[in-house]
Amino acid sequence: FGVLTSGTSGLAKVLFRKEVSWRDFFPVQNDIFHIDRRAVLYLSGSMAFTGNLNMLMAFLYAGGTIVGTEAVQPKTWMKDIGETQATHVYMIPSKLSAPSVTHILTGSQLMTKRILDALTRHFPRSRTILYYGASELSYVSYIEGKDILTHPNAVGRPFPGISISIRNEEIYVD
Repeated sequence: FGVLTSGTSGLAKVLFRKEVSWRDFFPVQNDIFHIDRRAVLYLSGSMAFTGNLNMLMAFLYAGGTIVGTEAVQPKTWMKDIGETQATHVYMIPSKLSAPSVTHILTGSQLMTKRILDALTRHFPRSRTILYYGASELSYVSYIEGKDILTHPNAVGRPFPGISISIRNEEIYVD
């Protein structure tokens, strides 16, 4: 299948990928993100966003439950998360609190101490996993919780099966 992406360059391009390469990565990411049949995902936005689509497909693959909305209203999110007992939230609803949320999954953005502290206050039982890479290509690396603060310039460790090398002052990811 083909996906339109701007990646980190900001320049639109079409990437082609075999469906099996995406599907075969679900067991790896689901293990790291703690996604299983008991997990309930809450997400907001369109499935045209490949991050949302990837999470939706990963939860379906695991037999989990998906709850979503296109509303951009934190009060609606809060009500929905509470009523559905969502265990995972995809993207950062930084002004919410929900006792059922155990995992916050977010990607490709800076996680400051202020944001992480707010998430910890609002979601005291949750673990935050920040990942890097393109959902349309598979993820490259991830970092969790306090490691985000301890090593603020780090992008974490590679996902299993990902090799990273530096050649001629360029980073290569396989």
